[in-house]
Amino acid sequence: MEYTLQAWNASNYHITVTLSKDELAWYKSKALTAFQKDIKEPWFRPWHVPLDIVEKKVQPQYLEVAIMEEAIHAWTKKMLDENKDIKFIGNIYDLDKSEKDNIVSFTYKLDIYPEVEEKNDAWQSLRLEAIDASATEQEIDETLTNLSKQYASYETTDEVSPDSVFKVSFIHTDANEKVVDQGSAYIGKEEFIEFPWLDALFLWKKEWESFTQAYTEENMPPVFFSRHTDKSLTPTQTMFTIGDIKNAFYPEFNETTIKKFFGNENIKTKEELLEKISWLISNQKYETILLQNVDALLQKATESLQITIPKTLVDEEVKVRMKSLQERLWWEDKLKEYFQQLWEEQTQKMHEEIKQAWLSSLQKFFILRKITEFYELTDIDWQAPLNVEKKLYEKIWPDSASS
Repeated sequence: MEYTLQAWNASNYHITVTLSKDELAWYKSKALTAFQKDIKEPWFRPWHVPLDIVEKKVQPQYLEVAIMEEAIHAWTKKMLDENKDIKFIGNIYDLDKSEKDNIVSFTYKLDIYPEVEEKNDAWQSLRLEAIDASATEQEIDETLTNLSKQYASYETTDEVSPDSVFKVSFIHTDANEKVVDQGSAYIGKEEFIEFPWLDALFLWKKEWESFTQAYTEENMPPVFFSRHTDKSLTPTQTMFTIGDIKNAFYPEFNETTIKKFFGNENIKTKEELLEKISWLISNQKYETILLQNVDALLQKATESLQITIPKTLVDEEVKVRMKSLQERLWWEDKLKEYFQQLWEEQTQKMHEEIKQAWLSSLQKFFILRKITEFYELTDIDWQAPLNVEKKLYEKIWPDSASS
């Protein structure tokens, strides 16, 4: 009886355990002993039913699996004890059994903790690009505009103006006046700017006013497109009905409004507000650019470094993510129906997309860890957002002293 270990190129080992029929009989006895506790027979005390009777009571396929488990468990434990330098992870897979010349062989695979391999040392001279995250005047103005919209007040009115936000219902009909599709949407200043065609269509219309327009998708917001799947029904015209019109009034940021809206944040003047906005923009830009730059560096590093992610790590994460997705959608009836349909038609595609995304993420993680170890960055909190990236940027930005 013996075992062999053969390293494969997928961060795993191919393992073979060979046993004689006599040796396998010992594991059969252990398996039957395990079943013995559940077998009840008249005239025999619990745990004392003879093993030949136990064997007759146990279904053959169950007994065969139990024998395999006993043998593989014992020899896997022996193998792990004798090879403590190999970092095995996960459970065995690709289990197979064969018999020849009174010898039984079990073959299976076990993954190992992945290690980054170095093809050349070019990665050691890579540098992160310098980051200029200062806020521009345009960005500050856009933020002020968005804040003004956020704190806008609305008053009910009966006529659509350029500053209005209103609900519009629509019904698409075909040449025979049969309803093809219908729906509703809210239209506001942003839509008027993006789709100037709407000016002539809606401006100065009254509340509850209805009118008909030839159906067209040219220059029309996608929210008005017909979603009907029956191609035999072709929309030719649309009836719009205006409702629920409100005019927006955007505040100017002066000392009074600033104290009202931002007093809790200890912002009292326009200068303090602009300073806060500038800081927020710079901070967000810095983090966004930093992530982009680190990702670009890791992409370049893959030309010098490579790693094979074992099946165990990928499969486990895919299982967790698919289960999480299913649980999030399952409680809602309509989403449940959608998910069932999606599961039947596209689950394999979704499974593969999740697998590839996680595989890429793991590869970058291990390469990033390799780089941080090279630069001896030991004070890293891997759980804190952007802590690794910020430490790395401090170490290897273009003007850094490190080489």
